[in-house]
Amino acid sequence: MERVFELFNDGTFRTWYLAGGIALMVLPVVVLQMRYNAALKRTAAGRELLRRQDEIRGRPRKAGQGFELARDVLKGKYGAEAGVALKQVYWGFGIWIVVLALYMGLMIWADEVNRVVSG
Repeated sequence: MERVFELFNDGTFRTWYLAGGIALMVLPVVVLQMRYNAALKRTAAGRELLRRQDEIRGRPRKAGQGFELARDVLKGKYGAEAGVALKQVYWGFGIWIVVLALYMGLMIWADEVNRVVSG
């Protein structure tokens, strides 16, 4: 573990590690969105769901409709494929949060250890 702590003292490694963290924050969300949209575009019900989502997107007053829409998807109103796609997004998002927390947590932990050792 000492080697890990030493690596985080190196400015170049730290810069690349942070760049990797930024990519880890953005890329999985983009991939999840692309896969979700591709899955929904395959069926007529999925295309209707995308149309309804577009009506709601960016309108805070319609947030309740968004929750209702998600509930309807999970109940199968927009077909089984839409429900599977939504569950994949839920799982993907959950895994993404855990991985991101571990990735950034390692850097925070190393910073704290290095601060205590040098101080």
